[in-house]
Amino acid sequence: MKAKITYAELDMLNQSIKRESQKPAFAVLLGEKIKNFYARNSIRLNAMEDKFEELIAKYVKHEKEVPVTKKDENDILVYEFNDEESREKYMQEIKDFCARQIEVQI
Repeated sequence: MKAKITYAELDMLNQSIKRESQKPAFAVLLGEKIKNFYARNSIRLNAMEDKFEELIAKYVKHEKEVPVTKKDENDILVYEFNDEESREKYMQEIKDFCARQIEVQI
């Protein structure tokens, strides 16, 4: 079955599958469906990961070729940017990319 979703929805779905597949019952009962989902959508998933990596390399501050992170006031790990302009451009490009509609196989 095909579905039209955005890259943001694909990312949320991917993160959810990774998190839930750590549970034995989920992995056993849906393992084959999960494998099929990743096999059918690998091009879209790889494109998404490549775009995220490209934007991180372009806008996020790096030390020894590793993106710099820090914990915010809610103790959540966030990227550190070279300046405010870099942060704004990163956020806009992520927003634009994640809003793109794509077709995936469910």
